[in-house]
Amino acid sequence: MGLAVFTTHHMAMMAAYFFKGASEESFILNGSDPHLLVLGVAGVSILTTILILMVVLSETSRQRSSNRTLEETDAWSRKMIESAPDGMVVANLEGIMTLVNSKLEKMFGDASGELLDQSIELLVSSDTHAWNQTLKH
Repeated sequence: MGLAVFTTHHMAMMAAYFFKGASEESFILNGSDPHLLVLGVAGVSILTTILILMVVLSETSRQRSSNRTLEETDAWSRKMIESAPDGMVVANLEGIMTLVNSKLEKMFGDASGELLDQSIELLVSSDTHAWNQTLKH
């Protein structure tokens, strides 16, 4: 943001010096007041800065809204899994349990949160585990 403001201001000042020239007599726009040109260019610079600021604030607001919606959806899905009448587990692609409801913990006799970040293969029998290993390869 600061870089955008600096660049816009720098461009405005360079334009003012270009139109002014080396001295008052060599002013490119004959008969015009160079101070009005500087004020005009500075005004455009300020308006551009305000526009950039509005875009940044709008994007920030949209991002916050998206994050809030994601958090609400995550909370809703966790409640649904926790309120399920049966044991439920959510695992990532590596087979690590990321969410376990209390019914599943009771089924396996584990304390709350003890199964999290463990391999899902911890919950299957050795026969199923061997069969699952052949599917992986």
